[in-house]
Amino acid sequence: MKRLNKFSFGATSAILTSMALIVGLESINSSKASMIGALLLIAIADNISDTLGIHIYQESEAISNDIKYTDLTNFVTRLIITLSFVLLLILFPTTSAKIISIFWGTIILSTLTYFISKNKGTNPASEIIKHLFIVFIVIVVSQIIGNFIRSLV
Repeated sequence: MKRLNKFSFGATSAILTSMALIVGLESINSSKASMIGALLLIAIADNISDTLGIHIYQESEAISNDIKYTDLTNFVTRLIITLSFVLLLILFPTTSAKIISIFWGTIILSTLTYFISKNKGTNPASEIIKHLFIVFIVIVVSQIIGNFIRSLV
């Protein structure tokens, strides 16, 4: 539990970004290949960018505890979670994959929130509700943006 914070940023970022991409791209009728390609680009390019950002932040704040471990866990966590969403797109038709992805992301985030909350001694239910409200906002905004783009082109 002590090292849960090393995974939490990467996991949360991967979950929200993956769900947003799938919802937004599905709403503009993107091909499955485009959706998978976007997720893989995020899994690598954005992941490296965020990992470097965390690394530089830790260096600038003189946080020397386990910087390389934090970098590695952030990168690997984001990669694995994003690849799990890619797998859903490979296994299911896009509309089904969208719904299953929302469900999958909600399960992962709720589980992570539960363990963090228990570790901090806070109420897991209220923390999960707060975090799922953010998920709801991300999904709605992604859908709105996708619909807007579809109406333009």
